[in-house]
Amino acid sequence: MSRLVDALGDSGLGRFLNRAQLERLSGCMELQRCEAGVSIMERNTPAGFIAFLLSGDVQVIKDNIKVACLSAGNFFGEAMFSAEPIRVATIQAVGAVEIATLTVDGFEELLALHREVALRCKGFFEALHLSNQDKLQGDQTKYVALIAHNSMKPVLADFAKAYKHRLNKFPLVATGTTGAMLYQATGLLLSCKVQSGPLGGDQAIGAMIASGNISAVIFFRDPLSAHPHHADIEALGRLSDVYYVPFASNPVTAEAVLDYLEQGTESCFANPSFDQYVSHQAAVVTEA
Repeated sequence: MSRLVDALGDSGLGRFLNRAQLERLSGCMELQRCEAGVSIMERNTPAGFIAFLLSGDVQVIKDNIKVACLSAGNFFGEAMFSAEPIRVATIQAVGAVEIATLTVDGFEELLALHREVALRCKGFFEALHLSNQDKLQGDQTKYVALIAHNSMKPVLADFAKAYKHRLNKFPLVATGTTGAMLYQATGLLLSCKVQSGPLGGDQAIGAMIASGNISAVIFFRDPLSAHPHHADIEALGRLSDVYYVPFASNPVTAEAVLDYLEQGTESCFANPSFDQYVSHQAAVVTEA
């Protein structure tokens, strides 16, 4: 259990409980291993336990859309400490995972043996639930956009097959058609979908870039054919340059973008032209 205590101490809960208190909590938790694809929690089932992810990744699925991806060190199922009687989403293991669960019975045992620890945990999980609910009010997700011209969709499918385990780490946005194609080919789930490119999908993703909701664009373009919505495609690339969003137009550059994203570090570069433009616009407003 020392490994579990160490992991709990490194989580947000470690700021509220000391090591002795974490040891008491861990004594009321149960360790469990789940294989890839297993649903750890099912939507519309009773919220009877909360889980701590010791290793691996899980995805949060609602209405067949992946709304979040959680890695080791995160809790899920905190609705057990809310007024919600049932789960509102399904939690599915991406690969093999190890979790530690605190059931309703386990919490009752903790409450009877170590009341102060139980009440501190209850306060933490209630706050965590409220925080997650607040985040849902405004989308702060950073998506990876997957786009391909029709002739390049098989290339995108092959790329997704080869790097499914890496792409699954990130929330994905694509058109409904591309999303359906990727799901059929690889089982990948989108977290957000937009219209097809000619119907405004490229502009929708451009708007997401401007609002800070895109971490990278993977757009496999057909360089040998003309496209009726070329202006939208060009605008998407321009916005990526304005906001310094990585833009990959073929599988080789897409590999490099995945390497960059997996580093998890923010770029130290900022677009000087952006700041100059904002300052100029502010001056225009002031003068007016």
